[in-house]
Amino acid sequence: MRQIKDNLDYLVTVEGRIFSLKTMRFMKATKRPDGYVYVRIANKTHRVHRLVAQTYILNPENKPQVNHIDGNKANNMLCNLEWMTQSENIQHSFDIGLRPISEAVRESGRTLAEKFGSKNGFVFKKIVLDTATGVFYEGVQAAADTIGVTKKHLYRKLSGELKNTTKFKYV
Repeated sequence: MRQIKDNLDYLVTVEGRIFSLKTMRFMKATKRPDGYVYVRIANKTHRVHRLVAQTYILNPENKPQVNHIDGNKANNMLCNLEWMTQSENIQHSFDIGLRPISEAVRESGRTLAEKFGSKNGFVFKKIVLDTATGVFYEGVQAAADTIGVTKKHLYRKLSGELKNTTKFKYV
C-alpha cells in the first residue's frame, strides 16, 4: 500500500482498495450507474482508478486520462490501468469493441467523402476493417501493408472487381 498524494491519511492498494489510517479500516467503495467505482475522502468523491494510477503509475508525458485495459470500469487493479490521451482512449474503446461504429456514422462518412472528395484539398480515406481481429485501418494502403499485398490488389478485392478472399471489408 502507498499513501495517496494530497491525502496522506489514506492508502491505496494495487487492487484498488482504499485504507483509512484514521479508522484503520478499508473504506467502502460505491459503483455508480456510469460503471466507475468511487470513494469519498475528506468530503470529496474520487474515482478509484484515478487514485490508483496517480499513486502507482508514472505519467511522464502528462496524459490526462486513465484507461481500463480490459474495458471494465470496475476493474481498478494496477495491472489493468494505463495513462492515455483522449484520442488514444477513444481508439482503444473501438479496438476492443466497447464502441461499435454505427451504420449512421459509416453512412455520414461516405456522404462527406462523396460531397467533398478531393475537391478543395480534402482527402478522405475509406476505413477498412479486419473482421478476423476487429482492427480498423485508415485506408486501403494501411490494410494492404499488414498482409503484404499492393494497395491496388486489395482495392480490387474490396471493390468486388476480384473475389475477396481476405478478412477485410469497408465500413
